[in-house]
Amino acid sequence: MSKVFMQFYVWGSLLITVLGLGYILVDAPKSLRSDADGVPYFTPQVIQPETGKTVSLNDLIKNYRGE
Repeated sequence: MSKVFMQFYVWGSLLITVLGLGYILVDAPKSLRSDADGVPYFTPQVIQPETGKTVSLNDLIKNYRGE
């Protein structure tokens, strides 16, 4: 009886884990899509208008905010 319960527990745990991870990957909450400034994660670098060099978007935002 305990072996059946353990199998049920293991398969139930696996199912909950897979469904939870699938939900996060398919329909992620907005807090997981962007940082506090609203910049999406994995954003490519941008060209800084003053120098023409590429910088991260977060650095450019900090520059224009005066930080």
